Amino acid sequence: RKFKDEYNPNFNDEGVKSAVKSWEDYAAREADIVREQVIDADVEEILKEDSESSGINWAEFESGEEGSDTDILYNFEAYLPGFLRVFMHDKVTAVRLWLIQNGILADSGASGSESQVVKAAREAAE
Repeated sequence: RKFKDEYNPNFNDEGVKSAVKSWEDYAAREADIVREQVIDADVEEILKEDSESSGINWAEFESGEEGSDTDILYNFEAYLPGFLRVFMHDKVTAVRLWLIQNGILADSGASGSESQVVKAAREAAE
């Protein structure tokens, strides 16, 4: 904006003229865009603390057990809406079982210390 205000129209520099014209075009486009207002209820829903029913169940992490890499996927499911959580859980379980059946992924069924998330996923698959 300062560049446009201090611009001397008598100065015959094509670079300056094109920069000023581009700025005017940009400002006109931005003026036409209607910004969507953020609803306070949406912000409060996002900032709500995690609990067992929504978000990550932090009590599970406070037990001191180290999780595996697959736990990250199940923690991701916790942030999805209910219908999408069930859909994603079923698809991840089906792909994991297919990988195990075809010998691509090792079956970790013999491990003694599993997190609750992995146990729940295995029970859901069976």
